[in-house]
Amino acid sequence: MNPPDDALAAANATRHRASPYSCAVRHLVVIASTPAADKGMIPLGSRKQVLERLANLNTHPDTPSGDVLYGPGIEFQLGPQQESITQMLLDVTDEDIAWLVIERIGRTLQWKFVDMNTGNELVFSPEHA
Repeated sequence: MNPPDDALAAANATRHRASPYSCAVRHLVVIASTPAADKGMIPLGSRKQVLERLANLNTHPDTPSGDVLYGPGIEFQLGPQQESITQMLLDVTDEDIAWLVIERIGRTLQWKFVDMNTGNELVFSPEHA
């Protein structure tokens, strides 16, 4: 016998609230974890710097000038030919492995991730801490 739809919805909502690693987070905005002194946004780096940093973490574009970077369980979307990267969109494509990759990127590069659906932030302490 199948449980009522309300019971399934309640169970899913509880499960998704239990962990920041739950499958409820699907699309994230990536920004610098350091707040800007003025009201602007601190860049994550130049396009070249961002590509080099992510390459060290097994995340690359499919072509040298590509605006989509592919990594284990994730895809970053850059602004078309944007030279100074202030934010990126991150899509989770394989939830089984993506969260470990996202945590490693967050710790290593000191970036934070904002869930587009809920506004919740994922911020990780530095890797060397």
